[in-house]
Amino acid sequence: MDTPQKEFLLKEYDKLTNEIAALLKEIHAREKFSLVIFAATSVFVLTKASKQAFWVKETICLIPILCTIIYALSVYYLYKNIGFMGEYLQRIEEAFLGKPLPSNFVFGWENFFEKCVISHREKKEKLKGKNKSKLVNVTMIFWIGQLIAGIALMFVVNYFDFNAV
Repeated sequence: MDTPQKEFLLKEYDKLTNEIAALLKEIHAREKFSLVIFAATSVFVLTKASKQAFWVKETICLIPILCTIIYALSVYYLYKNIGFMGEYLQRIEEAFLGKPLPSNFVFGWENFFEKCVISHREKKEKLKGKNKSKLVNVTMIFWIGQLIAGIALMFVVNYFDFNAV
């Protein structure tokens, strides 16, 4: 590997690690926003909306469920993108450590990303969730738990409405 290529790879490595850090901050922000939406909606429905029509309360209860689904899907795709970046960064590290790279590997994030998206579909069938990090598993549990809590809120609203009649 010649010096210009090393400099390019180091700059690319720095750029991608910074982007991963930014994406992780974005994931954390989406988790916070989703929790705030859920908490605010729950408080409103359980305290202020008692005099509202039943369908109004049910509609308001859908807000945290829909937000949870939308945010969870966006976080899923952010994690997929981080996974692609991590795989590419691993190849750069292997090149600098002198480990042999796959014969079909080409440097350049855009080139790698294009090939990675295509090959990821094939790998997905082989792995089927075997290689997930603890962070991804904890995050998945968080989103599923929040979705269950949103559905539970709807049942609570139904119960209180039922007893009020």
